[in-house]
Amino acid sequence: DQQECLRAILSNVQEAVPHTSEQSRTPEDIALSTLARARGFGVYVDSACNLVHKWKATASRIAPAVRPAAVKGSLIFFGRRSGAALFLLSLGVWCAESTKRVKARLRLLLHPCPENEFKYRVFRNISRSIFSKMSPKELFIKYMEEL
Repeated sequence: DQQECLRAILSNVQEAVPHTSEQSRTPEDIALSTLARARGFGVYVDSACNLVHKWKATASRIAPAVRPAAVKGSLIFFGRRSGAALFLLSLGVWCAESTKRVKARLRLLLHPCPENEFKYRVFRNISRSIFSKMSPKELFIKYMEEL
């Protein structure tokens, strides 16, 4: 269950170093640390840890599944205070993503190529997922099956 997973991940971790600014952390980091703290766990940032970001690696190839789930998860997390906050935040994000979708569709019509088809699919899936009743996990599974 979730609590056992959190224990396995964050077992006996003490507050050692203050978190960096919220802007430099991913929504997943913020959601996990918030949940862990709410359940009494300590969370710290290990400044000695080195991460390597591989541009256009696996996550990029499965972006039509990953990005809609990530956007939906972020909306749920940042809109958690009230239904009105979630709706207004979702509306703004939907407008922005729908604009990107239209732009990608026009590019696809003017210059048909696999890259433009891929970008259109990403923005289409994000736009469709924002007001969906599906969870981020369900969205990920749905769109992975379409790849």
